[in-house]
Amino acid sequence: MDTLNDQWQIETRIGENVPNYDLDIFLRLEEKVSSQSAALDLVAKYNVGPLIGGVPPKGDKDRIHDSRVYGIAYHDSLGGILISSRNAEINCRMMDRIMYDPTLYDDLVPEILSKVKDKYVLSNDMPAYDSVIFLPGSNLFSTVDWDKVDEIMIDYPEAVIKLHPVTTPTSVNRVKNRWGTRVIAEDVSGMHLLNNAKTIWTSYNSEIGLIAAMMKIPFGVINKWGDAFSMIYSPIYRQLKYKDIEHNYNVVSKIVSCTYSGYVFSWQEDYSERIEDYFIKVKSFKNGMAYPYA
Repeated sequence: MDTLNDQWQIETRIGENVPNYDLDIFLRLEEKVSSQSAALDLVAKYNVGPLIGGVPPKGDKDRIHDSRVYGIAYHDSLGGILISSRNAEINCRMMDRIMYDPTLYDDLVPEILSKVKDKYVLSNDMPAYDSVIFLPGSNLFSTVDWDKVDEIMIDYPEAVIKLHPVTTPTSVNRVKNRWGTRVIAEDVSGMHLLNNAKTIWTSYNSEIGLIAAMMKIPFGVINKWGDAFSMIYSPIYRQLKYKDIEHNYNVVSKIVSCTYSGYVFSWQEDYSERIEDYFIKVKSFKNGMAYPYA
């Protein structure tokens, strides 16, 4: 169960949702990732989290505690894939390196925004809301700071809570029992709500915040920091600032545009070279790189 073909439409992963992207656009990227991983004697798996490591504070310059690469993970993200190691600290250091890289890359944000859409086929039949909290799926409810959610809902009387498309009936009832008509159903389009929102909150495991950053929409997070280790986008979110839209745009733009960030899209003519660039950097850690900014 470690490849796109294995997991793309299984109910335990996506519930009863229908994928909104064509599987074929990811398969050649997966093949290249798998071959590059094998060349370094690493195993690549789809939709898995880190095995080791932690998430150091932003700006931390201490020696890497464990620079070994324990495998490769890749996730469908923003209409492409995000490649990462299964060492959470290496992923953070990779983003640090990108932030310190003076190279000027072509800004890919406009192209990404023109193509990105909901991961699943969802309904757009819903009014607009200024303030929206995007919850993760039921499997990640334990990582949510529910006191923070309550504070937002009290401080922003117009705010609504958007349920993730993969939310169990038990979890739906839990949220609706607390907030009633201010809860937006799981089958409503998150992109529709995001396109019309003025402020949002999201989790470290959601690409919604990254899209908000590219759209210059202010946002905050609702996760407990202690759970950041397991969240695939934590290495990026730790670089972002609350409601600083210019800073957040620049961070996400640099990451998605950088040739070795691990972000790769099938529509890029140089997608193969970008995957190779990522693995060149991973190899530097695999060989024992001890400092993040060398």
